[in-house]
Amino acid sequence: MIMDVYKRDVPLQSEIANPFSANKRQRKKTLVPKTPNGLPEEVSAWNNRNFVDYFAEQYHKHFSGTYKKTYSSDCSFINQIFEFMEANELDRNENTKKFIDWSFVNSQIVASKNGVFLLGTIKNHLNGYFQQAILDTREKSIQVDIFSDIVKLDKNGKTREVFITYGIPLAATYFVSHKNISLKNVIAGLQQLFATFANGDNEQKLFISRVIQRSISRGPYIDRFELLDWRDVFKEVIEPFKSELWYREEDFSGKPQYKLEKFLNEN
Repeated sequence: MIMDVYKRDVPLQSEIANPFSANKRQRKKTLVPKTPNGLPEEVSAWNNRNFVDYFAEQYHKHFSGTYKKTYSSDCSFINQIFEFMEANELDRNENTKKFIDWSFVNSQIVASKNGVFLLGTIKNHLNGYFQQAILDTREKSIQVDIFSDIVKLDKNGKTREVFITYGIPLAATYFVSHKNISLKNVIAGLQQLFATFANGDNEQKLFISRVIQRSISRGPYIDRFELLDWRDVFKEVIEPFKSELWYREEDFSGKPQYKLEKFLNEN
């Protein structure tokens, strides 16, 4: 037994001072595989600082210059890009990287509009990325049938969820064409709801924000849809949100993402 003592590892000084630390050497940290430039191999594991580093790396590669990183502000810009991707139901990290790549490919256009090419300026082109890299590539894709999903929400009495999930034009067209609710009453109901929520708590204000976001991102729409002029009808309601990165004054163009004909067929 005495000889066993001599066979044991000599404890570290810190472990002698703190006996509860004696087993710390046995713990193994889970290491995230990294690329030669120090970024995690999987984009899904990147955080906002990683994206700032990636932007700086690409900046040097494209312009042979040094991008002066300021994490406090640059990370906030990345967070805004994150929010845009999530608001449009896109994979956050994957599309943030794609957006940065897209910005460098279109750097001449981006820089010509802003005068400079920085993280703080490329974020102003998120809607351009969404139109060109997301919507325009869906031209040959199969349109999604969402009509039954809206019917299910309606049958479960979740009227508000229809608006917050699918936006104003889709929801309004459904209720007018399939529930025999007049457009006048739909507008009146929304105006009353928005007026109440605009003075409510953060969750209620977020509801308005999400409805506006979905009204934009669910487009393009087709003719004869109700409330395609929702920006004018609810002008005062949307005014506070016009400074948001995801906001745009016009609907996206191109082929609709969803099968929309069913919404126009009356019962």
